[in-house]
Amino acid sequence: MGHHGSSSSSSDAFVKAMSPTYAFISVGKGNSYGHPTNKTIDTLKKNKCEIFRTDQQGEVTMYSDGKKAWSNTNATVTSVATVEKEKTYSTYKPTIKEKTSNKGELQNQKGYLLNLKSLKFHTLDCSCIKNMNEKNKEISDKSREELISEGYTPCGICNP
Repeated sequence: MGHHGSSSSSSDAFVKAMSPTYAFISVGKGNSYGHPTNKTIDTLKKNKCEIFRTDQQGEVTMYSDGKKAWSNTNATVTSVATVEKEKTYSTYKPTIKEKTSNKGELQNQKGYLLNLKSLKFHTLDCSCIKNMNEKNKEISDKSREELISEGYTPCGICNP
């Protein structure tokens, strides 16, 4: 949701036009602005949106297998929903944990490992990977040149 769920950024007309299934509100607990506003919450409930709030639930991560979507936390309405066929969802990308063996090594993967926080990219066997936070990791099959053009820089240790 726009601007932490403020009343001016999440109007009824906007929510109706977007017709979201899920509403994510990134907001600090007890903030002095009163976000999200009751008006915004009422609008979302009226439009039958499943509401996720970082001030109440902490970090929220969504997953999908293309048929169902689920979260790592309990949503206000439900935590499992069927993905509607008419909605377009990006391709599900397994987490690094799902792509690793018991020894923590990437299984038969090709490409680069991205650090989404530092915007560095690494070879999949780089020694730096073990020190990275799992939520910052993503595997990419893009070329070195594509990653650089998107703002990523090569790791100085593995020099991909």
